[in-house]
Amino acid sequence: MKLLKSTKNLVKNVLRKTAKTTLRFLLLAIMLLPAVSGHSDGLSDTYLLKNKRTAETIKAPNTALQITTQIIKKASSISATDGVIKVIINGGQVVYQLQIINSNNQIVFTNSFNTNVVEVANLAAGTYQINLTDGSASEATDSFQMPTENCQLSATLY
Repeated sequence: MKLLKSTKNLVKNVLRKTAKTTLRFLLLAIMLLPAVSGHSDGLSDTYLLKNKRTAETIKAPNTALQITTQIIKKASSISATDGVIKVIINGGQVVYQLQIINSNNQIVFTNSFNTNVVEVANLAAGTYQINLTDGSASEATDSFQMPTENCQLSATLY
């Protein structure tokens, strides 16, 4: 009877430790899910595990700050300022500070925001630089070319 009781205790202890390890593994998997799903502020959330004896806080690291651009609307002509671009931010921490500079080194857009997707309108055809700073002062830069619509040129030759 004593052997049976000690065997039961041994099994309980093994199961308890296995459950803790499994729970920690599941917590790690949950922390990695936002990176795959495009969480807006990287992996900056805090996950809390509580049981009767312990309270552990696991802080996930932020992912690197990255910029992706997508042309939404081309400028209708070389002199028009009706181009639209979508700026998509991955990683980093909110609040983001976005600045767009044209080829004449003029700031054409600057703003702070808490979202990872921003549309910028009123852009002329040309080359632009994007400067991005996140809430932890990490920086990223990128450039893009705003094209024009296919426009036909007409000329009379003499």
